[in-house]
Amino acid sequence: MIGQFHITASGRTSYEIYEAEGEFVFHLVQILKDRFGYSPRLPVLSWLSLDEIYITCQKDRLRLTVGWDEWSGCFVMASNRHADAAVVEIGGYLDNLLTSMVL
Repeated sequence: MIGQFHITASGRTSYEIYEAEGEFVFHLVQILKDRFGYSPRLPVLSWLSLDEIYITCQKDRLRLTVGWDEWSGCFVMASNRHADAAVVEIGGYLDNLLTSMVL
């Protein structure tokens, strides 16, 4: 697996891992919690089709959305302008993790 950085339509930074399955979101949330100190909220799931998962994670003024959908795969997206740089830092960490080991 490999991730890519994108700028969303709203101008926020996103790190996307297209090949990842939906359950990988929970690995990402655990990394954000353990490694970066974010507090996750309850996930939002699309119960009818199970084609979307979204979990908000926050640390101080930094708010991220970690999710999965069939168009993007797994992603970590800045939900506010304060979090754009954090997504770049997290994406760099995940790049190293993804290339050196299998989760």
